Amino acid sequence: MRTDEQWKAVRSLLGPGFTGRRMKNTVDMFLECAKNLTKMLKRDGEEGKKGLDLSRYFSSFAFDVFASYGFGLEVSSMEDAENPFVKMANRIFCTESFNNPLITIALAFPEIASYVDMFPPDVNDFFVNTIKDIIDIRKQNLDAGTRKDYIDLILQAIEKLTGNEEYKQIGITPKLLREQLIFFFIVGYDSVKTAMSSTSYYFALHPDIQSQVRMEILDAIKETDGEIRHETLSKLPLFDACIAESMRLICPLNRLERVAKLDFHYKNIVIPKGAVIQIPLYALHREPEEFPDPEEWKPERFLEGNKTHDPYAYLPFGSGPRICIGQRLSQEIVHYAMVHILREMEIVRTPETPEKPEFHPGYRVAIQPINIVLGFRPLH
Repeated sequence: MRTDEQWKAVRSLLGPGFTGRRMKNTVDMFLECAKNLTKMLKRDGEEGKKGLDLSRYFSSFAFDVFASYGFGLEVSSMEDAENPFVKMANRIFCTESFNNPLITIALAFPEIASYVDMFPPDVNDFFVNTIKDIIDIRKQNLDAGTRKDYIDLILQAIEKLTGNEEYKQIGITPKLLREQLIFFFIVGYDSVKTAMSSTSYYFALHPDIQSQVRMEILDAIKETDGEIRHETLSKLPLFDACIAESMRLICPLNRLERVAKLDFHYKNIVIPKGAVIQIPLYALHREPEEFPDPEEWKPERFLEGNKTHDPYAYLPFGSGPRICIGQRLSQEIVHYAMVHILREMEIVRTPETPEKPEFHPGYRVAIQPINIVLGFRPLH
């Protein structure tokens, strides 16, 4: 965990990459990836008769989006599985990596995190060298313009470090900024894949609500001649509520960690300064006093006028000053993809669709649903 000074500095340097204006400039890229995903679902789904494993398809979509927005690389991970970048990234996201108990230990004792190898050394070295090479190439070709991706953002941030003693004193280095790209790639990929999988699953189980959301989408895009644009996303309150409720039940993270800044006394409990506080999101999101019938998928909970839960009882991206910096980006990517899918297809249950979602076991920071198999029936 970074110190407050480091956190504020990194957020200040990288925050401009997550503004509405910057993301608006990347709509075409998001939609292109969404179109490719929809084509694959149509191609492989056999008119909705064949169940498709969501993990495979949504993983590829999330991978391609973040490879492009993060690294400036155009890859088709499902079609080109032998690509070195794809192969190395798949080793990060494999079950063995997320089951590594050292990750849990490092989160519980952040002082030792820098001494723990979270991933295989050759994988870590590959990504470190790849980022360094891409940055070097960009520096040598400044006349080529910018791609408005995360690499450009890091280049701008590194430039601001030059001659800045304040950044140097608190440990903000080019290496630390490059590491943020790896973190951004991992966290963004997993949150998008999980949110899309959970929302699709509950739409299949609740076709009436899925139909209402589709009508909401079709009404919204009438104003733009059927085109999905950035402003379309602000006109979908029921769709927003469905995604929020899906992330309540299947949150990408199973817990948050925070460090106490001061000694804190609560009744007979003393939390000492420096203690790591773990917030169990899976349990918090199922608190009956905040969410009646907590195991039921009820998107109306999140419609304006219906929200009765404490805002700190729902934390899929954290809250406060340390809320996830990429929250808005992840949410918009999910929206673009799901809007495109729902406009083109109906998500349906198949004989392989589980009655209840199951999750990977182990020492996981992320909650990863498994065996979510659904059908996708073209509407046209």
